[in-house]
Order: sequence, then C-alpha cells, then structure tokens
Amino acid sequence: MQRIASFFLLIAVLLFSGKRSSADDFFMETFHKGFGYVYNFEFRKADSLVSILEKKYPQEYRSYILGANYYWWKIRSGDTTPVCRRNYSVSLDKLQELLDKKKEVKKIGQDEIFYYINLYSYRSRIELLDNNYIKALSYMTKCNAFITLSANAEDSYEPFNLTSGLYNCFMAMAKKNNPLLAPYFLFAPSCDKEKGLKQLGKCTVNSDFLLSTEANYFLMIFYGEGDIDYSLSASYAEKLSLQYPNNLLYQYYLFKVKLLSGNLEQAMKNLILLFQKSRSMAGLNEVQRKYFTDMAGKDMMEYCKKHPTEKPEN
Repeated sequence: MQRIASFFLLIAVLLFSGKRSSADDFFMETFHKGFGYVYNFEFRKADSLVSILEKKYPQEYRSYILGANYYWWKIRSGDTTPVCRRNYSVSLDKLQELLDKKKEVKKIGQDEIFYYINLYSYRSRIELLDNNYIKALSYMTKCNAFITLSANAEDSYEPFNLTSGLYNCFMAMAKKNNPLLAPYFLFAPSCDKEKGLKQLGKCTVNSDFLLSTEANYFLMIFYGEGDIDYSLSASYAEKLSLQYPNNLLYQYYLFKVKLLSGNLEQAMKNLILLFQKSRSMAGLNEVQRKYFTDMAGKDMMEYCKKHPTEKPEN
C-alpha cells in the first residue's frame, strides 16, 4: 500500500501557471514573486501576496493556484494544522467554482483543461495524506480525463509538456512497480516513458521558471525513486538547492540521494547544512524546523544499520 501511495503522490503533481493570460503586469509580477517566496520557504512573504491576489483578482484562476500551492508547501513542510488544511481546501473550492462556471457555458479552452488537471491533482494528494485511497483514485480518474483532452497539444500550449511529461514518466513507472493497480491502468490513458522524459527535458530549459523548477523537481524524484540514477538525481537536487537555498525539501533530498549512493562523506556535509538551515530560518514553527531533519535522522539510522562498520572520511 505504501508503494501505491508513493506513486500517486508523484502523479498528483504540483502545478501552477497556464500559458495565456489577460492579467496585468502587477498580477504577473506578484504571482511570480509569490511562487519564488514559496519555493524558497519564505512563507510569511508569500502569505501576504496570496491575500493580495485573492482580494484584488478573485476571478483569476492563478490567484487560487498560488494559494493552494502555498498551503500545500506548508503542509509538505510539516504544518498540518486544521487551519492550514482548511485554507488549502478553500483555495481549491474557489478554483473549481470558477472552472465549473466556464464548463457550464461550454467555454473550456486549454487554460481550463490545464487548471482542471491542477485541481484534481491537488485534491487527490490531500486524500493520500489521509490514506483515503479510494477517494484519491476517484480524483485521479477525473484528472486523467483532462490529460486525455490535452494529449498532442503540447506544441501549441507549453505547460502541457509538464503535465503530459509527468504522466508519461510516472505512469510508466507505476505500471512496472504496482501490479495491484492493474484495474486502474486499464482505463487510464496510454503512456510513453521516453516521450515523457523528453517533454520534461523541454521544461527544464523553459524560460518560465515555474515550468523549469517543477520539471527539475520531478526529474530529481524520478531518478531518485523510479529509474534509479542517484548521480543524476543529485544533479537536479543541487540545481534546485542553488536556486532556492532555503527550501528544506530540496536540501533534504540532496542529502538523501548522496546517502543512498554511498557517498557518506558528502551526505554528512549536506546533513549538517540541513540542520543549520532548519535552525536559522525565520518564519517556520518548531514542527517545520524538525520535520526534514527528523526524516534525515531516520535515514541515517537506517543506513548505519545496514553499514555498521562504515564511517565518513575525515
């Protein structure tokens, strides 16, 4: 069951920005700045921008995409308080309300398809955290319907390279590793891992830092947990850590893949850096400060059990 949960947490992708927009310069500047703050764990700054956009632009999809993303990263960093979870759900409810209005009048375009993929991916991931697998599968089935609609439209709408790429890569991995999900795969769109890797590769060099950040993140995960290549996974983790040095998840994952690759000396250096950053960063509560360091400590203990005589070089 744990492997099934891991698969869907990967498929339930973290997404954000569509291609087309009639929003003004202030909105776009604030939107991108907000994502930059979220990625760099500057949650206090991000919170104020989320409030500004939702109040000033209540009819803009991305106001709620930023909000959902902000609350998800807080949850992902250990802040699972009822208030944070409720705000996450409220952001998604508001997004769905806007999308459904377009759907009712049959005015769904590529933006709406993209944001429906976002919506159902986000809804499924919170269900997975609560081990509600049936409900998560239901949301992923709805997500797949829109992924089907987006197929072969990547050249005309660049963000579909990310959604299609993620689907192609991680669905292929899931089919290989999760035979219990065979009934689900029968009704899911077809997938092509090599095509997916090319699509994600395009996103890594995209001028939109949102697309490139997400593609780098999921390639880091894919090579760290799917088609294992710890060296390649570490290269993506290093890139992300340099771009967002305060993101504790990126720092943690860099430690993790260094450890899994057997590079204990470098892993210890990354572990020390993770502890230092966790203690010194402003805007985190005590649970968030300990969340990734506790996981790293468990990883180190497990490694030492398997390699009792190994010690890092001085």
